[in-house]
Amino acid sequence: MSWRIVAVCALLAIGAAGAETLVDPTRPAGWKPPESRPVKLPGLKVGSVVYSSSHRFAVVNGRRVQEGDQVAGARVVRIRPGQVQFVYRGIRFWRQGATVAEVKKTVK
Repeated sequence: MSWRIVAVCALLAIGAAGAETLVDPTRPAGWKPPESRPVKLPGLKVGSVVYSSSHRFAVVNGRRVQEGDQVAGARVVRIRPGQVQFVYRGIRFWRQGATVAEVKKTVK
């Protein structure tokens, strides 16, 4: 029983020793990582999305766009049923829109 306690204590001591913060010896003295600022994404309102084998486009901020187009500083990367993927300053994000079928239901 006592050897089990010694073994557990030894494992805890080894784990605590490995938890020390490692410092890069090549880093200049007093160096601090740059502060990251959150990127404010542009306001993009996806109105409707048309997605078929022959047509893919969306209405974003009242303008018809296709994959590869730019709107409000963001590039349209992908158009899928009901959603559009954008990239803005290296950040990829999705915005939801209405499919043509959903728009037809609300018009009737």
